[in-house]
Amino acid sequence: MTANAIDEWTLNAIPPGSGRYYAILHAHQSAQPRLRALATLTSIWSKLCFSNREIEVAQKKMDWWREELNREAYLHPVTCELQQLNDGAILNAELRTQLLNIHKGYASLLTAGSPATEQANQQFHQLTGATACEVLCHSGLNSQGGENVQNVRQAGVLLSRLRCLRHINKHINNGLMCLPMAELEARNIKPNQFIPGAVPPEAAKYLDDTLQTLKLDIEQCLQQLTNTITTAPGTDDCKSVYIYLQLQLQLLHSMQKDPTHLFEPDVRLAPLRNYWIALKAAARFDRASKKINGAN
Repeated sequence: MTANAIDEWTLNAIPPGSGRYYAILHAHQSAQPRLRALATLTSIWSKLCFSNREIEVAQKKMDWWREELNREAYLHPVTCELQQLNDGAILNAELRTQLLNIHKGYASLLTAGSPATEQANQQFHQLTGATACEVLCHSGLNSQGGENVQNVRQAGVLLSRLRCLRHINKHINNGLMCLPMAELEARNIKPNQFIPGAVPPEAAKYLDDTLQTLKLDIEQCLQQLTNTITTAPGTDDCKSVYIYLQLQLQLLHSMQKDPTHLFEPDVRLAPLRNYWIALKAAARFDRASKKINGAN
């Protein structure tokens, strides 16, 4: 397996100039190969869920991926790359379980459609958001636990919630609505009211309120992550999540200024803007890290 074995998959999953691309680019060099492989894997499943209108085809592909994660000898270039990065050893039981849980979140959305209850909606965000970020930051969390893990998991939930708003147009086209259905019902809002160019006032207000609440939650989470960085050693692997959350906050700001962005095929910031935001976020992270490293 060559170092370029997953290049094609990575280019599709983490296109150059994207927020995910710069978040990994500014992470510590030793962590980048593992971050690219894991982010590529979860992105493959996300795209199968959100971008594939042929649900039965996507379900069969997800079934294959479940079998792949349970194999003793991997077949796919991305899982083979992960094995190679693990010195040729099979994925350990904990990582395999975590990846199967992330996979389960996406697979269940394809099988069951929109989460019918608030609990089901929260479970989806926990599996595909919180667990994914915990996997990405795994080595930096092992020695810490507690508040550090909770902050990273909370960042994952927030990123998952924002992703579902970003992909609301694809959700509608695919018959999915990954929003808290109980809250929509309480406001007398039906999923089919989220129609591009014709969103009724009550649905538009819901989106505005949701974006504002999400913005405040992300700002608070970023502050908590900063506090963690400055008080706990061994948090270097959190750098990519910190940078990506900063990038997504800026994306959310642009969505608030122009809510029509919610219904564009693919909501994203310009590559140059991603570059500068990521550069500044990486510098902030490094300054915060130096405080604790200098104290030690």
